[in-house]
Amino acid sequence: MKVQGLHLLALVMLTALGTVISTVVQAEEESAPLAAYEVITGETDLTDEPFEQQLIVKCPEGKRALGAGWAVLDKTGAIKQGKVSYFMPSYDGSGWMINAADDSDWLGAWKIRMRVMCAKVQMFDF
Repeated sequence: MKVQGLHLLALVMLTALGTVISTVVQAEEESAPLAAYEVITGETDLTDEPFEQQLIVKCPEGKRALGAGWAVLDKTGAIKQGKVSYFMPSYDGSGWMINAADDSDWLGAWKIRMRVMCAKVQMFDF
């Protein structure tokens, strides 16, 4: 699909624990509506506590968050069952925040990993 000088191919897959977003973007020019796409990954520290953890991932200066995915992981990086009470972009689009907890029956250390899709976004005039 061609959108104002931008070729965009997106594949979105939903998993039981969150959203995985794979996107291929080629901007023909830096002034395209969506340019300089990148994925920023953040993780919390491992904890044995059963309480929620919070993670905020910020986009690089000049870029805005377009979407995000998350997982609750054990100490080996394996996916555990998790629950989320908050998962939203910041008010200005500069990042994403999640509050999540380990909801599995398996005890042990866990952490949150979140990936945020960031890009330079041109404003549209309608």
